[in-house]
Amino acid sequence: YIAKEQSVELKNALLKAGFNVRAVFGRIINFRFEKTSSQYEPVIATMTDVKPLLTRMNEDFDLFIDHLCDYKTLTSLVEMGQVLLNVKEEEIKGYLLYEIQNKKSFIRAWYNADNCVPMGGMLLLGAFHHLMTRLDVTSTYGWVNVANDSAVMVYRRYGYSFDGLKDIIMARQ
Repeated sequence: YIAKEQSVELKNALLKAGFNVRAVFGRIINFRFEKTSSQYEPVIATMTDVKPLLTRMNEDFDLFIDHLCDYKTLTSLVEMGQVLLNVKEEEIKGYLLYEIQNKKSFIRAWYNADNCVPMGGMLLLGAFHHLMTRLDVTSTYGWVNVANDSAVMVYRRYGYSFDGLKDIIMARQ
C-alpha cells in the first residue's frame, strides 16, 4: 500500500492476517537540475536491445517487490529513446529507463552492475541529468528501495530527497 504515514492499524491487521513487510520504497524528487557537462555518453537503446534488457532486468531485480515494466512498456520506452544503457564488451551492464511527462521526468528503473564501468551508476545518472537539462526538464521523481543504501547515496549526491510518500510491499510468508 502507498501512504504518507504508515497506518499502525492497517499494518497490525495485515500482520495478524499473516502478511510481512517485504520492502519499503520511498519516493524521491529532484527539482534542481543543474546545467552540467558530461563526457560520458551512454548508449540509447534500440529495438534489438529490448529482449536482452528485459532478461537483464529480470535478473537484476526482485520480480515480486520491484516495479518492473513489461515487454510492451519497455518497447514503447525504447521507441521514444527513453532508455539509456551502459554497455561493456557488447553486454548490457547498466540501464536507466525514464518517461518524460511535460516538464518532469519519471525514473522507471536504474541499475548498474558493480563490475562495470567504475562508478557506472553514478555516470549513468549524471548523463541522464545532462540530457534532462538539454530537454528543459525541470524536475524528476522515482521510487527507491530505502534499504538500498548505495542507490540512496547516489540519488542524494545528485540532489534528490524523499518527499515522505512510501510504497510498502507486504506478502504472506
